Amino acid sequence: MTAIDTDVNAVKRMFEVNVFGPMQMVHHFHDMLIQASGAIVNIGSIGGVVPYMYGASYNASKAALHHYSNTLRLEMSPFNVKVITVISGEVGTNILKNDVHRKLPEGSYYSPLAAEFEDHVQRTPQTTSRFEYASNVVSQSLRSSPAAWFWTGSATGIIRFLDMFAWRTIWDFFFYRDFNLNKVKEAHLANAKKNT
Repeated sequence: MTAIDTDVNAVKRMFEVNVFGPMQMVHHFHDMLIQASGAIVNIGSIGGVVPYMYGASYNASKAALHHYSNTLRLEMSPFNVKVITVISGEVGTNILKNDVHRKLPEGSYYSPLAAEFEDHVQRTPQTTSRFEYASNVVSQSLRSSPAAWFWTGSATGIIRFLDMFAWRTIWDFFFYRDFNLNKVKEAHLANAKKNT
C-alpha cells in the first residue's frame, strides 16, 4: 500500500513480526547464544535498502531490522556470537498471496494508478526457489567467518551494485518511471488547477 494510505495498525503488526520478534528472541536466548558462541541470522530484504513502491511499511520494518542487526553484530562481537543480516531478493514464497485482492482506498491521491496498482499486487515476480534460498542462507550461516550482510535471491546483484556505487537517490529515478508516478503528478496538477 502507499505510505499515505497505509493502515498504521497493520504496520504495528508487521513490526511485531519483522522487528520485535527477532529482538525478543535475542533478549530471551542471549545467554544460550553466548555460551554456544552461536550465530544470529536475521532475514532482511532488498526492501530495507531501496524505496520500493507500495512497500513503505514493509521496507521500514526491514530497514529497522537491518540497523538493529548492525548494532547487535558489534555488541555481540566480544562474546564471539556472529550476527548475519540476510538481504533477501524476491523468493518464491506465499508472501504476496494475501495482497491479490488489495485495492487503493476510495479517494486516494494515487487513484490514477488504480489499474497499475491492481496489476502490481497480482504480479508473478521472477523469484529464486525457496529451497535454493534456504540452502544458500544455511551454508553461509555455517561458515566460520560469514558475511555480515549476505545478499541472496532474485535481483540482489544489481541492487547491491547500485547501492554501493550509485548515488543514494538513483532509485527515485527508476521507480518514478517504472511505477508511472508522472501520471499521479499530472492528475494532481490538473485537480489543483480545477480547484483554483
